[in-house]
This record gives sequence, C-alpha cells and structure tokens, in this order.
Amino acid sequence: MRFHAILFVRDEADIIGQSLIHNSGWCDRIYVYDTGSTDETWDIVQETARQVPQVVPVKKESVWWHDGLRAMVFEKFRRTSKNGDWWVRLDADEFYHVSPRDFVQGLAPYETAIYHAYYNFKLTVEESNRLSSEQAVREERAKPIWERRQHYVTAFDYAEPRFFRYRETMSWHPLAFAPYNAGFVARKRIPIRHYPHRDPIQMERRYRLRRAMLAEMSKMSTTYATHWNVPDWRTELIPQCDAALRVWRGPGDALPECTLTSHLEKPLTRVRQWLAHRCLLPILDRRRPAYPQDFHAEPLPETLQAQMKMASLEVSKTE
Repeated sequence: MRFHAILFVRDEADIIGQSLIHNSGWCDRIYVYDTGSTDETWDIVQETARQVPQVVPVKKESVWWHDGLRAMVFEKFRRTSKNGDWWVRLDADEFYHVSPRDFVQGLAPYETAIYHAYYNFKLTVEESNRLSSEQAVREERAKPIWERRQHYVTAFDYAEPRFFRYRETMSWHPLAFAPYNAGFVARKRIPIRHYPHRDPIQMERRYRLRRAMLAEMSKMSTTYATHWNVPDWRTELIPQCDAALRVWRGPGDALPECTLTSHLEKPLTRVRQWLAHRCLLPILDRRRPAYPQDFHAEPLPETLQAQMKMASLEVSKTE
C-alpha cells in the first residue's frame, strides 16, 4: 500500500520546505505543481526533491487555479499506483496530526474515502504586533511552524474529502472536485493542523495576490470562494483573549477529538452507497465521463501575471 499526494502551490516559500519534509514522512510520492509563484517556492521544491526522493516536481506555469486541476496530475501519474493505494489532496499549509499510515489501519476494509477535521491555527493581534519588523519575521521563520503558531480554533463544521483508495477503473474529470464514486466515506475524520495565517508578511502577500486575481475574475463574471475576498488581512487576526481560541503546545500535546459525523449521509443512503461500492463500481465507473486527453491548464493573462508580480514585489519591499 502506497500513498500518492497531489500538491498545488503558489507563493508558499515560508512553509513549503517544512511541509514537504513533514509529509514525506508518511507519503511515498508528493507530486508538486506550481501555478506561478512569485517567490522562492519552486526553487525550494526543486532543492528538496534533490534530497528527498518522495518529492516529484511536476511543473511550474502561471495558470488559473481550480480544484479540478488535480485531475490532470492524477491522470499523469495514476499508472504509478496499484489497486488499494491511497491518493491524497494535499495543501502546503496542512500538517497531519497523526500519520495517515496509522490512521488507515483503524478503518474498516470497506471505508475507502476519508474526510478531514480542521484545526485552524491563527495569528493573534498580539503576535502580529510582535512581528512588526522584517527582522522579527525572519528570525521566527527559522523555527518549526508548530512553535510559531500555537493558537487555534476548531473548524469541524467544514469537511472535505482528502483521501481515496485507488482502483483501475476510477475516473477523475477536470470539472470534478474529486474522482467520481471516490469511495465509501469513513466515519472517522483525519485531524489536520491548518496554518493559513503564519505572519504579517505572508498574510499581506497572500491576500494582495488574491485580490489581483479576484479583480481579473470579476471582469470574466466569475467568482472565487468568499474566503478569498479579504480587503485587509488585519481583519483575519484574532485577539489572544478570544474565548474560541485554544492552545496546542506541540508534539505530545493532545488535540480535542472530532466526533461530528455531519459529513456522512443518512443511514439508509449509506446502506445504498455501501451496496453500490461493493457490487456496482465497475459498471458505475464505465458510465462516467472519461478524462479528456486534450485538457490543459488555462494560462493567466500576461497583464495579470505582471500585476501579481508587482503586488508581490511591493510586499517584498516591506520585508
């Protein structure tokens, strides 16, 4: 049994090295696709790949991001896997609290898809004030992310599929969030420590680049997720006295277990799903649209690439 992760990155230089090292501890292959970083992310990916064989740099190109792009990487590398392997939707700012290798050992044999339980680690107002200088940020970035950010809120009301067990007949279309009939959903959710807000410079860069993309998207009458629309990164800070905040002190410290099962269908529907996955998958898979061999990622307009590079440079001047 092998684990194959699909990782899309953009401007993650402050964390991508730690992320790749952490996830290579349990993953057999991490396929990394850069959608146009304006910082050192791709250089770090390539350097890490020279030292860590699990890391596979796929490509760097400035393209529009959408979740279906993972299907493109899946199609390219699916033949490296066998029935029973696991494929993973991985993000650079996610760190698994328990090894997925250990987690899947506790699943029933028929559970072939896994949803996540999020623990969102936040940058507090007080920490932001302490990191007001470029020197302070640089010194802190030399530390492990779990030392840098220890305050978190649980986000158990939100769940996405993260793992699915591979089968040769599986189909994943670029318009789909995950493979069709991805798997029978496990009752337990795998805990992930999520670090989207790491320091003031990273947050300013993150939201400035997203605003540039949103402005272009508005011209196309298309919208992105609402969490992209943040006019000022400071509104994402949280005071340390906030009652919702909890503290995780690092390895060895427990996180509260997620017992919510809102990601599951009603019992009768689950029975039908179990029967379908047990008896009908080959038939259902043949009825799904095949991956379009002429599919390709859509390049960003050159004007937008220039705007995003300028936005990144403007933040860099403050570093």
